[in-house]
Amino acid sequence: MSPQKRGSRSARANADNPQLDASPVLMALEQLGGGALVVLARDLHIVDATPAADRLLGSPPRGVLATKVFCGRTAQRPVAEALAAGRAVQAIIPAPNGDGELRVHAEPLRAGAPGGKPLGFVLLFEDLR
Repeated sequence: MSPQKRGSRSARANADNPQLDASPVLMALEQLGGGALVVLARDLHIVDATPAADRLLGSPPRGVLATKVFCGRTAQRPVAEALAAGRAVQAIIPAPNGDGELRVHAEPLRAGAPGGKPLGFVLLFEDLR
């Protein structure tokens, strides 16, 4: 993927069909059964999403902290806590649009040794409606 300035993703120019602007790698993952995936940078900002994630989540804004979009303001924030600690987590969260609940599985992306600092995260969402 070529380096891009945060939030400048060309999908904004093609909101009617985000699939035309999705990363080829993310499109391939979705077609192989990956589904609604969101990729986070090491600093927990949203980098990219599959077209399925854009449909399910209402196009999560690129460049924004994932915890602001997906973790809400509830007292218990297991996803935010796990991401901050660099751990994998699975939880049920309210849908960002307020319509139902989603299961989210977050997995750190690591290079080299398993205990190393995450390079980023991948989040897989499942609609529970």
